[in-house]
Amino acid sequence: MTALRQLAYWALRFQEAVDAALLAEHRRRGVDKAFGWGGTRWRAMMQVLRSGTSKERQAFVSTVLDEMSRPVSYTATLSGNSMAPTLNAHIDSPFRAGERLVVRRLWSVPGATAVSQTAPWRWWSQWMPNRGSHLIAHRGDIVVVVDPEDGQRKFVRRVVAVQGDELVCEDVSEQRQVLRLERDEYWVMRDNDADMDEEVARLRQVAAAERVDTEPAASATSDNAGANAAADKLPLEAQVNLLRILRRDSRNFGPVTADHIVGRVVYAIRNEADHGRVQNSGESMQRDSVILAVELQQLLGMC
Repeated sequence: MTALRQLAYWALRFQEAVDAALLAEHRRRGVDKAFGWGGTRWRAMMQVLRSGTSKERQAFVSTVLDEMSRPVSYTATLSGNSMAPTLNAHIDSPFRAGERLVVRRLWSVPGATAVSQTAPWRWWSQWMPNRGSHLIAHRGDIVVVVDPEDGQRKFVRRVVAVQGDELVCEDVSEQRQVLRLERDEYWVMRDNDADMDEEVARLRQVAAAERVDTEPAASATSDNAGANAAADKLPLEAQVNLLRILRRDSRNFGPVTADHIVGRVVYAIRNEADHGRVQNSGESMQRDSVILAVELQQLLGMC
């Protein structure tokens, strides 16, 4: 079983290293010069190796080897309570550090889909690819999202809708609006839907009970995926502005594209005795099991 687990792990690692190399090549060439990557990722890979220049082939192989030489998962501390009660349920401040998360990196390759379901790949696709789908994440997945309006900021959010889904919104005037997600678009939201006024009132209570430091903090714009111990010492007005930023999701910045989803949260560590897998979609959990079976113990030892 150990040998089979290792085989599945390295096969998946190779597949995702190819994805990373294709993405790097796509970014290097730009949209106008990119290969016409229809069909499978393997066809796209062969197109690079056969049609690319010697320098392009060397860069492609180098990226694959580099990706396979390092773990696909890493740990990060989640601050704030935007994902409570799923994550950081014990954190009552929108700024304080909480659980340690295990995040697996994700890549999105434009135009390249998963392996075909036809023979001889049918049996293989039950284990490795997303069964013919090119979705980087599925409904219910908790993912790390790059803020579309600030590439330096990242959020942890839940995918609630994917391409082809329709979202219906009724505004205060009771006008019905329908938004259909296009290819490679995702709608992500925070789990904690507490009213903004309630959050501000809580901040005011804390500010009234404590002496608030009026010195500006250097890390006032740190993202929701990192600890920000100084934020709760900011002046109240600055805290409210920061809170508005940390609460952002697709209701503020709209749907995100696949290239904004850079990781999936697969494991949460509250303390030495309280830790476990994060419930994502069935498709993602099956796929992530291959990674966790090999990398989790080493990551736990680092926490």
